[in-house]
Amino acid sequence: MRLYDAPKARAAETSLAERIIPSNASLDTIDFAAESLDVIWSEGAIYNIGFKRDVREWHRFLKPGGILAVSELTWLARCPLPPAPAAPSGLS
Repeated sequence: MRLYDAPKARAAETSLAERIIPSNASLDTIDFAAESLDVIWSEGAIYNIGFKRDVREWHRFLKPGGILAVSELTWLARCPLPPAPAAPSGLS
């Protein structure tokens, strides 16, 4: 199962499947028609190439009033792990 199969199936249950286009592609090769998207959501990826660059490049894909949503989720735990030990001498 691909990462985006579950959200796509959930969208189909609400008749939104034709409006959602999941993409698993290199950030520098994304190619949609200009002003064709209402929303772009980037989870944990936009920082890989450069936030400013991608905001500038992806803006052209958004319809007027479109939204670029960027998230960087962090794993949360009830009991935090203990701090990592110090690096051995000679390593930095």
